[in-house]
Amino acid sequence: MRPGVVWFGEQLPWNELERVENFLDGGACDVVIVAGTTATFGYIIDWALRASRDCAELIEVNPEETVLSRFATRLVREAAAIALPRIVEHLINRDALQWQECRLRFHQSSRHGCLHSLTDRQPND
Repeated sequence: MRPGVVWFGEQLPWNELERVENFLDGGACDVVIVAGTTATFGYIIDWALRASRDCAELIEVNPEETVLSRFATRLVREAAAIALPRIVEHLINRDALQWQECRLRFHQSSRHGCLHSLTDRQPND
């Protein structure tokens, strides 16, 4: 039985390459995590940089330095199995906090009349 991985030296399946390309055509990501790769293949670096354009956070998880390390906004020098659960938990908690802050700002601004200019407009304005 073969595990669902691509071994070193193997090509990625064409449908997976196409899936990533289509996703990246949709624009940059908020956070990009590159974990456990030597980043010796050009497409890995290209995908990471394209996905992190427009100032997204690029997190490299790898015990060793790679070609991609100089572009990362955060370096995590641990094995992926150890680091990824902690990173994901941090991102979830951070996003939850940002969502609460956003809701609070919206609630406060609507109470102070900041949104009335939008709701009081006439159809021809």
